[in-house]
Amino acid sequence: MIDPYHLEAYGKLLTSVDGVLSMHGFYSNQEEKKMSFDLVVTLNVKDRLAVYNEAISKVKDSYPEYNLKTAMDADFNEL
Repeated sequence: MIDPYHLEAYGKLLTSVDGVLSMHGFYSNQEEKKMSFDLVVTLNVKDRLAVYNEAISKVKDSYPEYNLKTAMDADFNEL
């Protein structure tokens, strides 16, 4: 089930981190408190993993009741 509230809220929270371009593949199950998505991190930062971890930490801090399943992705059109 896709929850439009969480989709918009998570999108804004994630893209507030410098280096995060977008997210996709969003799925949310409110009853089971599960959420999954891919996070697109720019190739133009020195430490992509640090950017990814910062963004995921923001989500976990804001929504601690949810179990997250995430993956880092790239936009190869930047090359």
